[in-house]
Amino acid sequence: FQMNPDIAVDAEGDFTITWEDNRNGPWEIYLQQYLSDGTPLEGNFKVEDAIYCDWAKEPSICMNEPGNFTVVWRDNRNDYFDIYCRQFLNNGTPVANSFQVNSDSGTSYHSHPRISIQDDGRFIVTWTDEQNGTNDIYAQRYWSDGLPYSDNFLIPNTEVMDQSYQDVILKNNLIYNTWHDNKSGQTGYDIWANVLDWDVGVGVDENLGKETATKPLLHQNYPNPFSESTNIKFDLPEPAKVKIEVFNHLGQKIETMLDKPMPDGSHKVEFTAVNLPGGVYLFKITANSSGEVSEFQQMKKMILLQ
Repeated sequence: FQMNPDIAVDAEGDFTITWEDNRNGPWEIYLQQYLSDGTPLEGNFKVEDAIYCDWAKEPSICMNEPGNFTVVWRDNRNDYFDIYCRQFLNNGTPVANSFQVNSDSGTSYHSHPRISIQDDGRFIVTWTDEQNGTNDIYAQRYWSDGLPYSDNFLIPNTEVMDQSYQDVILKNNLIYNTWHDNKSGQTGYDIWANVLDWDVGVGVDENLGKETATKPLLHQNYPNPFSESTNIKFDLPEPAKVKIEVFNHLGQKIETMLDKPMPDGSHKVEFTAVNLPGGVYLFKITANSSGEVSEFQQMKKMILLQ
C-alpha cells in the first residue's frame, strides 16, 4: 500500500511528492522528486532515518523557492506516537538527521502533523496532541536552519473539548490556522480558525497596541543554504549604529558588511560569497543606540554550498 500523499512546488515549478508506504513491511515515509513537466529525478527514496519504525505515517511537506524542502510525519520509534521532522536540500540530500518536534515525552498521542514555510525559510509545524487528556492543536516554530524559535505552544484558545485535524499557512510573519472543534458540548463539529503573530504567538487582534519591539532583531538569512549570495535582514526599534560582520566556523572575521548609523525600521544587506569554500559561516549584528537599547549583539549561522 502507498497512501496519504502530500505535495510541494518550488519557484521553478519542480515538485516533490511524499507518502506513507509499506513496501518493506512496516509503514515508512517515501519521496519522489520531479521536474515541472513531470519527469522523475532518480527514484523513490525513504525520508526517515530510524533503524526501525513500523508506524511512520501522515506525512506533510513544505518547500521554499529554491526547492529545499522539509517533511514532517507521525512516528513511533520511541514506542509512542511523536512528531518527527527532517530537512533536505533541493537535490534530495538530507541537511541533518530527523528530530522530534513535540517536546513532551510519555504516552500521549501525537498525530496529523502539518507544515508551512515562508519566503525567509522560517517554518512552522502543527499537530493534534492529547497531552492534556483531550485533543488540542499544538505548534512549534523554527528558524530556516531547523533550530527552534521557542517552545511548543497551543494554537486554539478554546474550552477543553476536541480540536483536531488542523491545517496551517505561514505567510508574512502571520500564522493562519484552521481546525474542526466541538466546543460548547456539541455532538457535532464546526470549522474554526484564527490568525496568530509569529513573534509572540497570540492573536493579532490581541497584540495590536500591546507589544512593540524593544530590541533589535536579526533574521535568518535567506536563502539558506545558498550558493552565491544571500540576504541578511534586521529590524531596529530605534536609530542605532549597526555593524554586520561575517565569520568562518573558526571565528575568523571574513568581512564587515555594514558599519554605520541606521534609522529605525527594517533593513536588508546582501552577502556575496567570493572565493569562499563551502561550509558553515556565522553572521553577527552589533547595534548601539542612546535610547533604551544601549548595546545589542546577536549571531546566527548560514550554510554556503560549494
